[in-house]
Amino acid sequence: MSKGNAQRITSFYRKSLTGEGHPADQLVAYQTSYFQALANMDAITAKQIIQDAIDAKIPPGTIMLEVFCSVMDRFGELQANQEITLSEIYAIARLGQTTIDQLMVFLPETRFTSGTVVIGTIAGDFHGMGAKIVAVFLRMAGFQVYELGVNVPSATFVDTALEKGASVICASTLLLHTMDQIRAIHDILAERKLTDSIKLVVGGAPFNFDSQLYKTVHADATAINASDAIEAVSQLMEAVSHD
Repeated sequence: MSKGNAQRITSFYRKSLTGEGHPADQLVAYQTSYFQALANMDAITAKQIIQDAIDAKIPPGTIMLEVFCSVMDRFGELQANQEITLSEIYAIARLGQTTIDQLMVFLPETRFTSGTVVIGTIAGDFHGMGAKIVAVFLRMAGFQVYELGVNVPSATFVDTALEKGASVICASTLLLHTMDQIRAIHDILAERKLTDSIKLVVGGAPFNFDSQLYKTVHADATAINASDAIEAVSQLMEAVSHD
């Protein structure tokens, strides 16, 4: 499989903002106000800020990446530095899910021609927003995506991949203590002699902090954001198709 779909989606949400009439400082203003709304747990204001950006004709993919994802990354850094609590992250994630739903209706429909992916958050972790964002962008890139939700047992990833004919499993976690569960996905694939036909991509805060951690759980690749996930999945799909 060529990298055309990855290039297409990257182009979609990384358009020249100045060329579109939306300079960077305008996006910074939306980021700042959206961050403050979520910090204050103000769902009404957060929704209105996103609507204002839509009304300003900023592409929905750009809003998702440059406003929503950027702000969520900032909260992730605050949590990693223990400047906000886990319960606050949960609450912010619930507000974030509303934003995803708000933007989804404006994102372009795509034909699923790039391959099939199974995605979810590993058992022991109830943080599902990161996987949800990646799933949104994978669909935009033309992948058929099956979302398993949160707290997903290792075997369920493999069983679903087999059932749906998926060539890639994407497993997410925010918590370091779930590494054994992530590793178990690879172990099950190996036990069933599926490592050549089903590849494993991992993501989440522990892998962002340690770029080599994915190797210790025997994953095939890691991704720090949606753009990286598209590239990683595209490359692994191509590798599987050539085996």
